[in-house]
Amino acid sequence: MFLSFNLRKSGKYLLALFLVLVVGVGIFTIPLKAVSTLKGNSEKLPFTKVDTEEKRQQLLSELGWQVKEVYSSQKVLIPKEFDETYFKYNELQKKQGLNLKRHRGKKADKYTYIIENYPNGVDDVRLTLLIRNGKLIGGDVCSLGREGFMHTLFYPHIEGSLEN
Repeated sequence: MFLSFNLRKSGKYLLALFLVLVVGVGIFTIPLKAVSTLKGNSEKLPFTKVDTEEKRQQLLSELGWQVKEVYSSQKVLIPKEFDETYFKYNELQKKQGLNLKRHRGKKADKYTYIIENYPNGVDDVRLTLLIRNGKLIGGDVCSLGREGFMHTLFYPHIEGSLEN
């Protein structure tokens, strides 16, 4: 039995096969690139449960922070409806792999610590953890100074700081 190929037909089939392969490879590699890009742009905090002060201290130490005991603690209510401030605060939480939307209308424990090792000797810096059912649901680092700031719980690597 002889196979005969019509160049025009076989060319179309080869082109179609080539396109299927290119699209197929693209479908599998684009999500992988997207995942690696996401991992590169946002970090996730290294923990699951922080239901004791010892575990909270361990988390803060792993993140590079030096703090003493809890400065203050209180119960807080995550609002059911977020205003602009809470939307912005939740965007900060998303940068560290958290999301307060799941906890709207729920109570949480708020723990505040005084940071003793902020880069470049910046004073009056507080670290806040929001914990619900023993799990971290939010947190931030903020300055109480004139030129205040707020950022994620990750230790900042500031150019010129002693601990870069």
